[in-house]
Amino acid sequence: MITNILKILAIFLLCVVIFYGATCTYANFIKKDEAALVEPPDREDASFMLLIKNTLDLIYAEDCTVEGEGERETYIIKGFWENRDDKYVYNGGAVPLSEEIFGPIELSRR
Repeated sequence: MITNILKILAIFLLCVVIFYGATCTYANFIKKDEAALVEPPDREDASFMLLIKNTLDLIYAEDCTVEGEGERETYIIKGFWENRDDKYVYNGGAVPLSEEIFGPIELSRR
């Protein structure tokens, strides 16, 4: 009786592990970002451009607010495109970028 229950549990656990492995493989290697842009977003969509000078990362944002002043400025960007694998991937969330952490950040309107 107990051996039958253990066999069923082992088969169930094996199925879960196989399903998890297949899902991870699909999400990380097979599935590509269909929504990613090859060219930078239009000016109407992303009216702000932020350059993080230490890493030379360029971020396009729909909206940006600045809090603080001097070397402790924090830029809160909402709806932004970041460059991943030579494509611009959209993220609709709000993210704070602090000059204390990232170093000098240059903000400009497009």
